[in-house]
Amino acid sequence: MAFHFDARKHCQNLRCKEMYSSAARDPAQEARVAELYGTCNSTAFWCQLTQTPRGPDDQRVNQEACTHGRKCFVGLEDLS
Repeated sequence: MAFHFDARKHCQNLRCKEMYSSAARDPAQEARVAELYGTCNSTAFWCQLTQTPRGPDDQRVNQEACTHGRKCFVGLEDLS
């Protein structure tokens, strides 16, 4: 299943390989594959600041963790 980055919700330093892919995805085909085989999110995330799977606070980074409320969170409104 593809990772859909929401710039309003996720930290601006969250990165994953899918963000740099230009391959077009067919939603109908993805839904059929999910129906047949289930879903699995094997996306590897990293922090742009640390270039590792852990953020500046030494906690793991992923789409659930890198949201408002995290000490190192950088939102759109924080960018100059």
